[in-house]
This record gives sequence, structure tokens and C-alpha cells, in this order.
Amino acid sequence: MSAGFRYRDEVYWGTNGAVELSLETLRDLALDRHAGDPELARFFGDERESFFSGAVVELGPVTANAELRAKTARLFARAMAVLGAPEGGLTDYGRDWVASELARLERALLAG
Repeated sequence: MSAGFRYRDEVYWGTNGAVELSLETLRDLALDRHAGDPELARFFGDERESFFSGAVVELGPVTANAELRAKTARLFARAMAVLGAPEGGLTDYGRDWVASELARLERALLAG
């Protein structure tokens, strides 16, 4: 079973493990006191806590306006750099997912 992130009408599918690790990474990066955002940290922390196999994370609450969407896109870009690294905790397949599906999601967020 797969899990994913939904932005507007599209789901960006990945493995359960990759999406779960992405939520953890997004939460941790959003908690950073220098470049973090408490609102995003709370959202991604709550999503991580309630994660289950096959979950689809609805990004509507963190993409409701242009400012939030831009913050979320920047956070995804930072997370992709962490997750895409060999020491990021993902397999080769997971890193390919970051480079393809998460990158596609980031582009969609940037495009609005």
C-alpha cells in the first residue's frame, strides 16, 4: 500500500515509509529555531503522529494562501535536500521518489 501528499486535486504517491520519514523531516526542519515555522511544525507534527499505512496527507491547510504555500514549498525544498542525501534514511528507490514525485510536488506548490 502507498501513502502520499495531496495538493489540490492530485496525490503525489510514495511508499508508506518514505512519506512517514518525509513527515518527520518536514516537522524537524520546521522546528529549527533559525529557519523554522511553528505553524508548519505543528501541522507536520500532527500529521506524523496520526500517520497510518495508506494515509494521504491533505496539504490544504498549509497551502491556503500564497504566503503559506511559499513557506511550504521552501520547507519541502529543504526536506528534499535532506531526504535525497545518501545519509537521509531512504533507499535508492526512496531517493528516486524524492527526485521525481516530491520535486514535482514542490514545482506545483511554487506554481500555485
